[in-house]
Amino acid sequence: MPHYKLTYFDIRGRGEPARQLFALAHVDFEDQKIKKENWAVLKPTTPFGTLPILEVDGKELGQSKTIYRYLGKQFDFAGADDWESAQIDQWVDQLQDYDTAMRPWSAVSWADLMFVNALEITLTSAPNFLDKYPEIIAYVKKIHEIPEIKERNEKQGLNY
Repeated sequence: MPHYKLTYFDIRGRGEPARQLFALAHVDFEDQKIKKENWAVLKPTTPFGTLPILEVDGKELGQSKTIYRYLGKQFDFAGADDWESAQIDQWVDQLQDYDTAMRPWSAVSWADLMFVNALEITLTSAPNFLDKYPEIIAYVKKIHEIPEIKERNEKQGLNY
């Protein structure tokens, strides 16, 4: 039996389908969960600068869908024949098309701007309000880094 090691962040995300394939197949694997603060050091050592990575007896494989296809074939979840395998692949590709089509809907909304504005108003009277919430601080910074917002803030002399 090969030794499997899956490296991904400590979240479900793109690592989860691989973890679920291991569970379905009743195959033990090493689940190396990376903390986001350690990612910058690890990133240059990965095959494509991305996660997940699957190691099989020390050999690395990157790209999530490649990992799923590999494990699907290894564990007999890739179709009974080439035609069924192609049908499975077409559904995966359709999901990718869906993700691409939905991307504009996950862009910034006016609700994001209202939320950030409300936080900024609160911070004027309570500057340490978000100190214990690094995810929210990162969210606010992300909104401020949108090129149009950043340009407007710079023109107005607003520093956040």
